[in-house]
Amino acid sequence: MNESSDESKSIVIVGSFSFPSGGAAASRILGLSKSLCEAGYRVIIGSGQIENIAQEEDIFEVVSLNERRYEHLPNLVKHLIYTFTAGKNTLAWLQRLNQKPKIVILYSGYSPYLLRLIPWCKKNQIDLIFDAVEWYQPSHMPGGGRFSPYRINIELAMRVLIKQLKKNIVISDYLYEFYGQRSMVFKLPPTLDVEKITPRLEARGENKLIISYTGQAGKKDILKDVIFAIAQINEESNRQLELHIAGITEEQLERMLFGRDQSSSIPSFIRSFGILSHEEALDIVKNSDYSILIRKLQRYAQAGFPTKVVESLAVGTPVLCNLTSDLAHYIHHKKEGIICEDESVESIKEALRKIIDISSEQHSAMRKNARNMAVQSFDFRLFTEPIRKFLES
Repeated sequence: MNESSDESKSIVIVGSFSFPSGGAAASRILGLSKSLCEAGYRVIIGSGQIENIAQEEDIFEVVSLNERRYEHLPNLVKHLIYTFTAGKNTLAWLQRLNQKPKIVILYSGYSPYLLRLIPWCKKNQIDLIFDAVEWYQPSHMPGGGRFSPYRINIELAMRVLIKQLKKNIVISDYLYEFYGQRSMVFKLPPTLDVEKITPRLEARGENKLIISYTGQAGKKDILKDVIFAIAQINEESNRQLELHIAGITEEQLERMLFGRDQSSSIPSFIRSFGILSHEEALDIVKNSDYSILIRKLQRYAQAGFPTKVVESLAVGTPVLCNLTSDLAHYIHHKKEGIICEDESVESIKEALRKIIDISSEQHSAMRKNARNMAVQSFDFRLFTEPIRKFLES
């Protein structure tokens, strides 16, 4: 940050994320940064990554702060070390700046970052804002158990430390209601530069339907039951379904489906593309008839908001999903997607039967509806003026 910059218009975004190649986290930071730059702020991104990665845009500066030095260690050991060390390099970097920012926005990092940044920002009269985008289930956390270091870290941040801040940014209605009674809150869904994304608006018109799933399923998404449901539908229907998967390796897929059983093979209706770049994965979604996302109706799914749904709408691909988070605001049955009643196999099968019956004309209309929803709801430019008013209020 140079001496001539306007302190009242400077914002630093920090956290343990990687940028610009950091998946949904990097997408979140990019959308937020573009809104802030459009609003007239000077943005510096202090990423926790080790490598100095070339930035995607020339409108803001990216600095690598070497926070993530222990990624090679086992999960439990890694998170235990981060509990005591995360945020140290970031604070030291902020202290070295010749001119301090007006606002610091923290994405992830949680308690270790907050315990360092809260007193420093108060001392320097800097607004500290947390960008809350998720709230993990205990069963999803490394180490497990009520007293695992990672769970204590997250729960302390979500229930105590974030509530001490005067302003927060949140991604969902669930988090808006949780923090809105204690602080000023700005709800910002996942945002993209939708204008730069070229959609496909016409149906492929083929008898075979392609469904896509991208990302690491982990414990969040119900992919195994989706595969089971598709297998059963293919047995009963003349119109076959093909599932295209990107983001996990074939080995990971086999382990998810069969465990240690080495005698079984991946079903023929699945095409596994392995680990791809973000652009390649988006092309798979664009060239499919539907994307699919099924999640359990639990806190993690209500608090977060799946970026992959926003990306699917942006490329014109309707979404087959059950209604978690704020999806009911954006996905309407047979308009922008197909609504699955719940996460059960029977409900998934019923939803799959519905897409089989949809004509090419109806499907083309759904693709246009999906794209229109992305343009009207998720382009970063829509939030330029509202976030400026929020920050300056």
